Amino acid sequence: MDGAARRQNPPYERIIIETTGIADPTPILETLLRSDWVAKRHYLDGVVTTVDAVFGNGQLDQHFEAVRQVAGADRLLLTKTDLADAATIQQLETRLATLNPAAPIVHVQHGDVDPDHVFKLRAYHQSEPVKAKQWLAAENFRVVSASLSLKQPSILNPSTPTHGGTDGRIRSFSLQFDQPLPWAGVSEALDTLVEFCSARLLRMKAIVNVQEYPGRPIVLHAVQHLFYPSVELPAWPDADQRSRFVFITADLDEAFVSNLLTSFTQTVNQPIPHSGE
Repeated sequence: MDGAARRQNPPYERIIIETTGIADPTPILETLLRSDWVAKRHYLDGVVTTVDAVFGNGQLDQHFEAVRQVAGADRLLLTKTDLADAATIQQLETRLATLNPAAPIVHVQHGDVDPDHVFKLRAYHQSEPVKAKQWLAAENFRVVSASLSLKQPSILNPSTPTHGGTDGRIRSFSLQFDQPLPWAGVSEALDTLVEFCSARLLRMKAIVNVQEYPGRPIVLHAVQHLFYPSVELPAWPDADQRSRFVFITADLDEAFVSNLLTSFTQTVNQPIPHSGE
């Protein structure tokens, strides 16, 4: 019997971890996702980021880590909306939706938050088709062409930081593929992306039509270098069976990511020439 079982403390339903100030939650996520002991007894429900409606714009302007927190959140709580004017709230809400199109924004007044907005998010356990589609929210992201020819440069260099302030360093975009993709090509492309650009990959979500699993899409989810175990859905949420990836990146151009995925998946699909050809 381990130490946890020997304790006489009452059983708990959940653990809430609050970071100190403007902190990167990724190391905490890594512990939760990689620790066998923790993984057997808990699951990661989601990441909630609070944004001050009065001072939020200034904090986002001054601290890029605050921008990263917004980009990596599963839900955004816009606090002090009872103290900020309507124009400021609208401008900040638009800004947050641009940085993270997939995260629902909840207005908080007088510090009163409905627990349903914080608990039972199931952001890392998408196993139901309809909920997985809502979680992906691909329609909220700007679509980038994913039909690049292999005759073009296969991989572009990651971009350098832009000069558009903290927000200008963030890219939120979607890639869509009409034809089923080979699993080997998808895996190799994402492994390469993580190996060389993990710090720039803030968030990736996907529902993938895999050649090897017809009719059973695969759900993928990554935060920087951390990939949560893939989930096979029993069916598609609707008639749209395109592969859809959504990315939120920092100092990483969408053309680089698009070329990477397109090149790897098309290369795997190329027929192997016979000897003598």
